[in-house]
Amino acid sequence: MDEQKKRNLLLAVVAALLVIGGGIAFYFHQADSRYQATCEEAVAVLTDVRDLTKEVGTMPPDPASDDVQDYIQRLGKAQDNLGTLSEKFRALRVSGKHEAKTKALIDAIELERNVLESASRVLMGPIQSIDKTPAVHIQDVHDGIVKIDDYAAQLDDGSVDFVSAMRLDGLDEALKSYVQNVKDAAKKRQQEEAKTKRLASLANDPNLLFAAKDDAGRSYYVMAETIRHLKGGTFSVSTKEVTADGKERVLDWDFSFDEGQCWGGCKTDSSLSPSNHQTKSSPVATAIIRKAWEYKYQKPAPYLN
Repeated sequence: MDEQKKRNLLLAVVAALLVIGGGIAFYFHQADSRYQATCEEAVAVLTDVRDLTKEVGTMPPDPASDDVQDYIQRLGKAQDNLGTLSEKFRALRVSGKHEAKTKALIDAIELERNVLESASRVLMGPIQSIDKTPAVHIQDVHDGIVKIDDYAAQLDDGSVDFVSAMRLDGLDEALKSYVQNVKDAAKKRQQEEAKTKRLASLANDPNLLFAAKDDAGRSYYVMAETIRHLKGGTFSVSTKEVTADGKERVLDWDFSFDEGQCWGGCKTDSSLSPSNHQTKSSPVATAIIRKAWEYKYQKPAPYLN
């Protein structure tokens, strides 16, 4: 083979190698571009998850409410999005320099999915078992956040902001507050139900006669079986006082009629006695003697107008 042919063959080989080398370089450049684009997509998805978790603090203390149920569905959708993102990274052909980062990122994404699942279980927990499992799930959330922060630090290479996107701090405390609010709301409902039942029982008790309700929300019921007209003219009666929060106590009252006036006072709590013991100066005392007198004698009490 003459020198010219050798030279041409060498040039052809060099050209082929350059083409192959350029193709390889282009392939790796494209692969890096795809990897970078997927990382940027991951930051957007993770940022949406971060922002979504901040809404826990706005949830009403009722697992069955539309707001909580809708929020749980949104958490489920966020878990699906994280799952799709994880699969995208698993499907990428990454170079050796991205291999460790990709594995850490996939692990962090799976951790976030687990955190959202634990948060959902806290939010949907039935009230009757609110003290049994939420603490375990909240601890899982806390542990997951700590590990995610560690992964975020490993992923912080300055190219994309994984640290900010993966910051879920405060979620565990928000869930604790939610659980406490649910417990408080359940307790309040139970108290209200008990109060309603008690008031209904008072209203249906033939021996309790509603007389008055004062400005503090306290209701007074004349206890019919305690009405006594004693020798000397003293009219004695006991009342049941029921406060706005359902607390009860029995109060003893004495009344008398003299000099064209009705006089009276509360023996149990003098702060309830009328000014100067003139019954008409106290709407509550007036209502009590009026109700008791009318019940006993079937006619209006004297000297109250």
